[in-house]
Amino acid sequence: MYKLGVSQGEFEDDAAGRAAFAKACAQSVSTDKGPDAMKEERRKKYELAMQFAMHAHKGQVRKGSSVPYIVHPIETALIAMTLTDDQDVVIAALFHDIIEDTPYGAQDIARDFGGRVAQLVQAESENKRRGQDASKTWKIRKQEFIDSLDHKTREEKIIALSDKLSNMRATYQGYREHGNEFWQRFHEKRKEMHAWYYRSVADKLQEFKDTDVWKELDHLIQEVFGGQPQEEGQRGTSTGL
Repeated sequence: MYKLGVSQGEFEDDAAGRAAFAKACAQSVSTDKGPDAMKEERRKKYELAMQFAMHAHKGQVRKGSSVPYIVHPIETALIAMTLTDDQDVVIAALFHDIIEDTPYGAQDIARDFGGRVAQLVQAESENKRRGQDASKTWKIRKQEFIDSLDHKTREEKIIALSDKLSNMRATYQGYREHGNEFWQRFHEKRKEMHAWYYRSVADKLQEFKDTDVWKELDHLIQEVFGGQPQEEGQRGTSTGL
């Protein structure tokens, strides 16, 4: 498997991100024990996946910054690659925000990358409640995600964990640079609510607690939120919303 190393802070443009992903994919393919034709098929699938993700997220940037949004899905896929050699899971990690945040749907993914990849991406896609005030639906959307972790497969949890570590790395970096002003870029502007969310997710994913990925997520949560009080005394449990 790919070794954990590259973080979002180390590449802040899409070219560097693509290069890191290509290097990791090449490393992954080189360790395959199958015939050369199969290796070439895997390499091409990774290449096509990157092209599709770049196209889908074209023009998008991370909240409150000029960093191309594609950096986040790339990093999520790189993190997933440290937890699994399953190409479908890695590609689904790369695609995890496509259904939520782009015009493309599950059928587009299934057509070119297979039904399993599409299903994995669908499982990670949040009900955004389009047309409603996002700041008012934030908590119930996050609670739904927390609750969904009780029913996700291990493969789906790998994508969820990878996504949250990538986001938490960006949160750590942004909070260090901007302090409490950092939270104003989000629909939910209360730091304690973000603390509740990330801690709840980490608790639900403790089956990965012996991995470097979970340990880094836990460490960054502690660094950013410290002893931040839990929302309504809850930690990883339903609030009844």
